[in-house]
Order: sequence, then structure tokens, then C-alpha cells
Amino acid sequence: MEQTVNIREFSKSQTVRIYDILYVGPLLIYAGTFKSNLPNWVKASLVITGVLTIGYNAHYYMKNRKELNSTTI
Repeated sequence: MEQTVNIREFSKSQTVRIYDILYVGPLLIYAGTFKSNLPNWVKASLVITGVLTIGYNAHYYMKNRKELNSTTI
């Protein structure tokens, strides 16, 4: 069975990825960097999760964008 994704669903997922890249990831990094009353392992976890969130979503955002540009609609 062929999988099809309509443009509206695709746009929503790309919008969520941008939100994760520009807001969620940096917020996690900020919380892990500047909140001094947290245990060190929590701070490290927040920073690592923020970096991974940005990297993961940026990778798939660019991959999806490249695929969209290479296909004709």
C-alpha cells in the first residue's frame, strides 16, 4: 500500500518541527544552563535533551523540505 500525506498534514508537521527548533530546544537548554537550584544530572539532561531536540528536528525538517522540493505536486 502506498503512503500518501496531504499538504495540510505535511505543513503541520513542519510547523511543529520549527516550533521545536526555535522554542522548545532553546528553552530546555536555558533551563539546564541558568536554573541553579536543580541537581547537576537534571541540568545536564535538560541541555542534552535540548540539543538533541534541535538536531533531530532540524535534520528531519531539512530532509522533508528536500523531498518536497524534489517531488512534483
